[in-house]
Amino acid sequence: MSFGHRVVAILWPAFLSAAALEGLVFAVIEPASLHWFGGPAIEWSPISIYSVTFLVLWGGVATASAMTALLSREEGETRSP
Repeated sequence: MSFGHRVVAILWPAFLSAAALEGLVFAVIEPASLHWFGGPAIEWSPISIYSVTFLVLWGGVATASAMTALLSREEGETRSP
């Protein structure tokens, strides 16, 4: 499998998972009610909060997927030139 195929095989399912997770998170949490670790309210627009949250979730799921792909490689498998 080429490098590009591996990247797409990791990022596309991670994208779909992050979208589902964001839907679940914001079905329970209102972006306007978020605070900085018990401190002042986050004064970002709701679309900014949705976007940053999505990118953080996507990065987290993609990292977990990439680690799984790395650890599931066969012992003799190497990168192709």
